[in-house]
Amino acid sequence: MSGRWRPLYGSGGGEDHPNTLMSQNNLAVACWASGQVARALPLYERALAGYVRVLGEGHPTTRIVRDNLSAARAEEP
Repeated sequence: MSGRWRPLYGSGGGEDHPNTLMSQNNLAVACWASGQVARALPLYERALAGYVRVLGEGHPTTRIVRDNLSAARAEEP
């Protein structure tokens, strides 16, 4: 993670903490909703990778983030 978002992820529970992962997903949602698909995709990808590590492939939250990533990729220019 680089730029101005790093402080959001560098403190607290760490990069794989569920709250950090949810923040990445929420930021990706905001980017996607504002038309910034290129910014949203790496955030979704990082969140998804973290959720797979922490919660596993079959967890409902992991599936939601995977669905979000798929939907954003479908809108990629």
